[in-house]
Amino acid sequence: WGITSCTPGLLAWGWVALIFILSPNTSFTKDGVGVKSCLPYAAMFTAYKQLWVTLWEEPRILLIRQQIDCHVWQSTSS
Repeated sequence: WGITSCTPGLLAWGWVALIFILSPNTSFTKDGVGVKSCLPYAAMFTAYKQLWVTLWEEPRILLIRQQIDCHVWQSTSS
């Protein structure tokens, strides 16, 4: 696929996917809200992505990105 680094959207999706896996829900819905848990998945994704975008160049976030890129993508391109 040629992926060499993570993006704010990818990291936000990962957080939401983990929350979904730990929830009682069995599928995503078009409205972005869990049927059983009432968790607002779409709103969480938007908020997490904005958080990543806002903090993207902060030194501690850059270190996290580099570690993810190295471990997951075997890349040093962040």
